[in-house]
Amino acid sequence: MVHPLSGVVTPSDFDLETGRLCVMASRHQAGLIILTRDHLSETLEDFLPRAEQAVGRPDVAGRGHDRNLRFWRELEKTNRIVAG
Repeated sequence: MVHPLSGVVTPSDFDLETGRLCVMASRHQAGLIILTRDHLSETLEDFLPRAEQAVGRPDVAGRGHDRNLRFWRELEKTNRIVAG
């Protein structure tokens, strides 16, 4: 499958929605190969989400950015990323 942020240089709230990451990672029972462009790690590290939600509303972009970054860092930490 293709990672939802592959090809996205400036993520939007939609791109960072945690549901997109969850669906991507959870619908596989035997194995999962994620394809992405080589900039994904840098995009996640360099991107600073803006808090554009109304006061008292959930920070969708911040939460999604955090989850995507944690997911990617876990893959890196466990040596599950292969550069091609």
